[in-house]
Amino acid sequence: MPERGRASRWDRLGIPALVAIGVAALLVAVAGPEGWAGALLITASAALVLLRTTLLPDQRVAWGLIAVALTLWSVGSIYSQLALGDDPSIPHPSLTDGCLLASFAALIGAVRLMGGKVRDSKPLSLGLAVTLLGLASAWSWLVFGGVADVADPSIAVAFAYPFLDVVLVFSVLIAVAARRWRIDPGLGAILAGSVLLLLADVVNAAWVASEGPVAGAALEAFRPLGAVAIATAAWTRPGAPAAGNGISGEKLIPILMSTAALLATSILVWDHFSSRSDVTIVLATITLVAAIAEILLLNRRTRRADEQSREAERLRCASIDAALDGVVTIDAGGIIREWNNAAQRSFGYSAAEAIGRDLSELIVPPARSDRHKSDVGRLAASGDPASVLDHRREVTGIDAQGRRFPLEVAVTRIREDPPMFTAFCHDISKRRRQQAEVESLAAIVRSSADAIVSLDLEGVVTAWNQGAEQLYGYSAEEAVGASLENLIIPDDRSSELEQMHNEVAAGRTMAFTTRRQTKDGRELDVSLRVFPLRDETSAVVGLAVSAHDMTDQLRREEQDRQDTEGRRWRRRIQEALAHDRLSFWAQPVVHIGSGKLDHCELLLRMQFEGRTISPGLFLPHAERSELIADIDRWALARGAELAVGARVAINLSARSLSNPRFIDRVQEELKRTGTRADSIIFEITETAAVENLGAAQALVEQLRTLGCGVALDDFGTGYGSFTYLKHLAVTELKIDMSFVSGLRRDPADRRVVESIIMVSKNFGITTVAEGVEDAETLEILTEMEVDLAQGYHLGRPSPAPMAGWPQLGAGSSAFDHALPE
Repeated sequence: MPERGRASRWDRLGIPALVAIGVAALLVAVAGPEGWAGALLITASAALVLLRTTLLPDQRVAWGLIAVALTLWSVGSIYSQLALGDDPSIPHPSLTDGCLLASFAALIGAVRLMGGKVRDSKPLSLGLAVTLLGLASAWSWLVFGGVADVADPSIAVAFAYPFLDVVLVFSVLIAVAARRWRIDPGLGAILAGSVLLLLADVVNAAWVASEGPVAGAALEAFRPLGAVAIATAAWTRPGAPAAGNGISGEKLIPILMSTAALLATSILVWDHFSSRSDVTIVLATITLVAAIAEILLLNRRTRRADEQSREAERLRCASIDAALDGVVTIDAGGIIREWNNAAQRSFGYSAAEAIGRDLSELIVPPARSDRHKSDVGRLAASGDPASVLDHRREVTGIDAQGRRFPLEVAVTRIREDPPMFTAFCHDISKRRRQQAEVESLAAIVRSSADAIVSLDLEGVVTAWNQGAEQLYGYSAEEAVGASLENLIIPDDRSSELEQMHNEVAAGRTMAFTTRRQTKDGRELDVSLRVFPLRDETSAVVGLAVSAHDMTDQLRREEQDRQDTEGRRWRRRIQEALAHDRLSFWAQPVVHIGSGKLDHCELLLRMQFEGRTISPGLFLPHAERSELIADIDRWALARGAELAVGARVAINLSARSLSNPRFIDRVQEELKRTGTRADSIIFEITETAAVENLGAAQALVEQLRTLGCGVALDDFGTGYGSFTYLKHLAVTELKIDMSFVSGLRRDPADRRVVESIIMVSKNFGITTVAEGVEDAETLEILTEMEVDLAQGYHLGRPSPAPMAGWPQLGAGSSAFDHALPE
């Protein structure tokens, strides 16, 4: 069964039973066997309190002390009845006295635990001491002042009980006062039991002093009835806890001091008429002096506290007026009682205009005025702060001009009785605007196609938008917290980060174009703009970098540049063709063994603005247009003319290889110039042949049928080079100079050249080594039995004669005056 349910059952059944037991005990005490009824009733009360302590957990320690007190009391009473027997007198002090005195100590301790919290209890301790001193004076007056015979210890013990009863009653009253004078049923019953004990012990003391009963045996029943009252308290419903922190000790001290001073003064005045014991006079004098001193000290403390309170109030008012937030205090009716300068600035009303007016009608929008009044009324009535008090919330206020604006408000209760509330109001219009700006900027950053990255001053990424994810390939989770240098900056650009930091630290922005690296290792051309990030004090705390991918733009720009350059060169080529500014330079190709000239390779040149232009500058532009066909026609015509005096090699483009009419042009030029077909060797590259292998194969066969030679140039640089020999019936293989130049130092190049020579011999093809630059290379080629050689060591290109040049041999003047290419 729940604990509250058990308590309720005893409220309904236990208490009436205890009352019935008390009435029965009273009747037994009056008419029954003397003493035993009371002892049994005290024992039953102790059992009931002990049962309550076992069953219910609330205030278990306090009720445990009361159970101990009643148990000791019961032991003392039973011992008293057993020790008396037929003898009406009992020696004092006895075991009964010891048990009763211990029970008083337990009861006083329990009452102290049950009482409310006394604020400022430190000065109260001295007040209690002085009050006890006054009670001791009164007790001394009664015991040693002639009321009783001090020679008999029984008299002293008998008068000790009323003194302890007064202390007990006094303790209960302090407990009640600490609960703001709210007596719950439990403390009320204990107070009633304490008063009954006081009456019984006063009667007993008078009885002992007069050596006989004074008020009859009925008063002896007060003791067990006091026990019953205390047991009854154990089973009452607990009262509501006192609001606040309890009564202040400063309020109890005047009462205590007045009581002590009154007792001491009464004793001293009485002594003037009837001499009392010296002990009593000393105690009374000390009590009076101590009470007066304490009252004076209390006065001083009160004045000092008042001064401090006034000073605190002045400081509070000054603080409120200087506060940046509006401070508005209202009473339970919603009437404004306090209005600071910040409230005046926010709402536009002066303190004189605002104080005394209803808050709901002054600064609350009309649509919420009635609701606000209702909320204030409920708050003042219920005191429940859960939904409104001590919470920051946003509301809408209205100023003197009718402007509505957002407010952040925190309401707190500053007084209970009567209720008073203070609201701290902060205008958050600026914050709302800033928040909207921040949200707008954040939306822009999030939706930006450009990469926007923020870094701290150490170069660590602190923000990474979606544009950065798309551009660099790293997610925000991967990037934030990582070093930007390790993330996207190529090694050859690492110095840029330091430059960016230096510029930002100086408060400057910078913009430049550079390269960055993506997650998959690609490098991008990006345009960067770097600017500093500042905190609220304008101190630079980091930097922001916006990046725009320039790869496509730069590619387009490069393409545009190439197109413009191509158009420019094509105009120049057209002009060169039209004005006969194309020419051939000849480079000799000699026999390895004899050193005699076999033929000359004709190398194309163009005259432009007084300069001789090599083909690498203009020929690629011609190959991307129809001009390459015009150049091939010019080369065929001019080469056929030069071949009249010496064998020549003419380079053909891929366009001519795929032109089915090219063989007709060859026949026409041979016929026009009277040149023998075997005087012309046509050079084609692997790359050109691979573009259209079938057309190349047909043209090679046709040229061979005419008697012309065909050389496969740059052999060995393409994939499957040896495979082409199966399809192309060429007469010469020109070994690429990349292999020839490495013969002296690279065994791999030597093996490639040896393989080409061996295959060529098997096919019956003449081998030509290009790029022979020194005698050592020429010697190696001789040992390897290469057929022909070509290179600067054997002869540099020189301008070819325009007509009928003689048959030249190695070492002739044509080579002696050769110009560098």
